[in-house]
Amino acid sequence: MIYIVAFANPDHSITQQGNFASLRIGTRIEEEAYAVEQVSELLRNAGIHHKISKDIEQDIWKKYILNCAHNVSTACYNNTIGELRKNPDKAKEYEKLIYEAYEVAAAKGVNIQK
Repeated sequence: MIYIVAFANPDHSITQQGNFASLRIGTRIEEEAYAVEQVSELLRNAGIHHKISKDIEQDIWKKYILNCAHNVSTACYNNTIGELRKNPDKAKEYEKLIYEAYEVAAAKGVNIQK
């Protein structure tokens, strides 16, 4: 799972915005933990900064919840998140989207309280 700030250009290429990038690797299956360690070693040897997730399901859902609100709202209004947050109605809608996605995760039994 990766967090990165990027945008699409008119020519359909992608540009990373800023230097923020965060890579998490992990597995939902305990028997695959050794494979995660091997991938971690490959990434480390290639100089790629990453972390092994203690709960990849949780990490995936945290990102999904954020994306449910962020991607929909910024695309719908063609606003940055800062512009959305300045408008009380848009900010409230954004927060509702976050809460709705959170409820889905909770209903699936995902522990996202950490």
